[in-house]
Formats: sequence, C-alpha cells, structure tokens
Amino acid sequence: MAGRTMEQELEALRRELSPVPVMEDDGGGPASVDDVYVDNDMRSEIERVVRELQTHLTDAVDDAEQAVSDHPVAAVAAAFLLGIAVGGLLMRIGTR
Repeated sequence: MAGRTMEQELEALRRELSPVPVMEDDGGGPASVDDVYVDNDMRSEIERVVRELQTHLTDAVDDAEQAVSDHPVAAVAAAFLLGIAVGGLLMRIGTR
C-alpha cells in the first residue's frame, strides 16, 4: 500500500471483486448473459463450501481444545511422542 491512498486501494479491491466480464465463447460469438449467471452461481457455491469448511474446521479446533483441556497430561505426552516420530522420520530422510 506504499504510496497509495485508501480510495485507490478500495477501488483496486472493487475491480478485483467485480463480476467476471463476458467473454467470447468457443464459437467466436459473444457469450450469453447466462454465462455470467453460471459464474455467479459457481462463485456462490464456492463461498457456501468455504463457509461449510470453515464451520467444520472451527468445530474441530473447538473439539481439540476441549480434549486438551480435559486431558492435559495425555495431550503433552501425545505431542512429545509425535515430535519423536517426526524427528525420527526427518533423520531417516536426511541420511539418504
């Protein structure tokens, strides 16, 4: 953002987030307006999937935090053993 004003940054963001322009189809003619709606439908489907993924990841993090708070000694022991396992694998990879 060096040398750019807030208005310039906002305008750049608006251009990036604007709908995909209508392009020519494979037949050389102009694409129909329906193609833009398909793009918007795909965009909304992607946004829905990302929101769903975000919800699942948040739930998984909450579950992990609850498991660690319920069993702190087991969590530390598991992290320690995982560190040993990863260290052993890295040592084997490094010696090849």
